[in-house]
Amino acid sequence: PPSPNSLKPIKIHVHPELGVYLTGATEAPVKNAEECIKTIEYGNTMKVVHATAMNAQSSRGHTICKLTVVKEGGKDNVTSNSEVYFADLAGRENERSTQVTGERFVELGFIN
Repeated sequence: PPSPNSLKPIKIHVHPELGVYLTGATEAPVKNAEECIKTIEYGNTMKVVHATAMNAQSSRGHTICKLTVVKEGGKDNVTSNSEVYFADLAGRENERSTQVTGERFVELGFIN
């Protein structure tokens, strides 16, 4: 995994033919399920969370994970690609219920 200092800002783009795509996102090839889980756990350590009155670890942004599975070979010697996206969306919390102030209060306006 990359070091936090080497991370670039992630930008979202919409292309008329390609659809939605990201630049600056981290891509980490893995060879088995164990490496996949370790990579996801690493990604979770990079999340920004803060405590509110409603949630001890409230996400301050969305997390998206794309899993690409490549199958090569077989009887026909064909390569198949499959993609699955997983999204953990930060929930919109009520300002009164969270009891946050200052910078955390401003963040609520940007989530979702």
